Amino acid sequence: MEIDGIYEGAIENEQKNGTGCYLWHNGNFYNGEWKNNQINGKGTLYFSNGGLLTGSFLNGKLTGWGKGMYSNGDMYIGSWKDGFFHGRGVFYHKLTDDWKYGEFREGALTNSIKSGKQKPSSLSNKNREFLL
Repeated sequence: MEIDGIYEGAIENEQKNGTGCYLWHNGNFYNGEWKNNQINGKGTLYFSNGGLLTGSFLNGKLTGWGKGMYSNGDMYIGSWKDGFFHGRGVFYHKLTDDWKYGEFREGALTNSIKSGKQKPSSLSNKNREFLL
């Protein structure tokens, strides 16, 4: 078995199970829940380039409610499925300083409901008020 990082946390049946932290050699870091040696449950994955994903993970992929903040300043908050934007959410594009709220499918906007300029303040909040 190749070791590519350091784990500290709960171990059950010789596997990562429960709450724990993992630091990969490339500088990426995860803090949250594990099940059967995989990232499963609530947690935050920090990337060495400055980005992060936070929310509910299933088999290592963001699924359910979550937030993505990227090193280029882009942000997404809303529903995820298998690591893709999927369902209702807001995407903020830093370069053009605009946002779109709508329905996403496998990472692509399929139905724009609202849009505007400048980053909505609700993207900085932890609540879902913007998306209701």
